[in-house]
Formats: sequence, C-alpha cells, structure tokens
Amino acid sequence: MTDRAGIDVVYQENRVLEEEIERLRAEVERLRELLQEAVDVVSGHVEDGYELDSFTVQPWKRALDGEEKYPCVDCGVLRTKAEGGTTFTVCDECWDKRRALDGEE
Repeated sequence: MTDRAGIDVVYQENRVLEEEIERLRAEVERLRELLQEAVDVVSGHVEDGYELDSFTVQPWKRALDGEEKYPCVDCGVLRTKAEGGTTFTVCDECWDKRRALDGEE
C-alpha cells in the first residue's frame, strides 16, 4: 500500500507541474505578443517620422536611415555627425535656450 501511495503522490505532483508548465507557456506567449506589438509600434512610428524617445529609437533610426544619429541631451532630437552630433551634446535650438536662460544674447 505504501508504494501505491507514493505513486499517487508522484502523479499528483506531475499534474501540478504540468499545469504550471502550461501556465508559463501561456505567459510566454502573452509576453511575445506584447513585445511584437511594441516592436510594431516603434518601427511604425519611426517609419512615419514621429520623434520618440531617442534612446529607444536610435537603433531603429540607424537601421532605417543607415546613418548614425546622436541625441541632444536636453530634448532628445537626433542629429548626424555632420549636424554636430558627435561634437556638441545639445542641438542648436537647446543651445540658444540655454544662452537665453543665462542672459547671453
């Protein structure tokens, strides 16, 4: 009788584990769908020319534009090397705003 009781315990534990595996599979699928939605939204916005958070979008912009872009530390606008992106940490507009706040005109 002891062997039968042990087998029943093992079967019960197996059923519990199978249910947990199914729950985890469903959760993984849900997360995959959410990730795909996020990828679709970000890539769609970049293709449409919307400005999103530059740190999130930069890899997408590089892939779509083929040219490295650098974000302004104040507003996040992306600039190429030719636009001063590698030399200056802020864009021209933010530079002007900073100067105006400091009283320099």
